[in-house]
Amino acid sequence: HLRCSAAEAGDGRGKKVSARLALAQQVMRDAEERAASAGSDPVPKITMDHVTVSFARSGGAGGQNVNKVNTKVDMRFNVEKAHWLGERIKERILQTEKNRINKDGELVMSSTKTRTQK
Repeated sequence: HLRCSAAEAGDGRGKKVSARLALAQQVMRDAEERAASAGSDPVPKITMDHVTVSFARSGGAGGQNVNKVNTKVDMRFNVEKAHWLGERIKERILQTEKNRINKDGELVMSSTKTRTQK
């Protein structure tokens, strides 16, 4: 299943991100249930092989450590190039996550919550 950790922000943005991620997870669960009830093969999972992960320095408070250590993680998943996903699923992801899709068709998720690369 698609699982991500949203960055918590004091202005309420973390709750919006969490709600979007929950919606994306529900879309995938619904697709899996439809596939199972139709007797077809299950919907493929998005695995780490399908995601590009990069680390960068995060902004905000953190003392000297924030300027020395790459503690922000960006995960990118190219929805348009995911040939193993059905068109309906891709369209649904593109619609529900349209504010997180960049011009290259990548779903971009970022987190600075844990401040570690583990």
